[in-house]
Amino acid sequence: MKSKSNTNITKTRVRQHSLAFRTGPAIKKLRTKYNMTQQQLANQLNISRSSVGNWEACLRTPKAEQYSALAELFNVDISTLY
Repeated sequence: MKSKSNTNITKTRVRQHSLAFRTGPAIKKLRTKYNMTQQQLANQLNISRSSVGNWEACLRTPKAEQYSALAELFNVDISTLY
């Protein structure tokens, strides 16, 4: 039987995984719409190119402040990235 703590961790990971599968394609679509490479986007956000690659591959999600920066950079509502 799983402990309550393990169940909460699992639920959190599922939510993050689900968010990654919505966010990654949205970032890639906007980046390509603006004819930017992953490196150019990374430079704009002062992060590594591999971070952008991980977002687009749905392996990771941006930090909260990075969502705001992305929305501002691409001139979209932040909800577009979710």
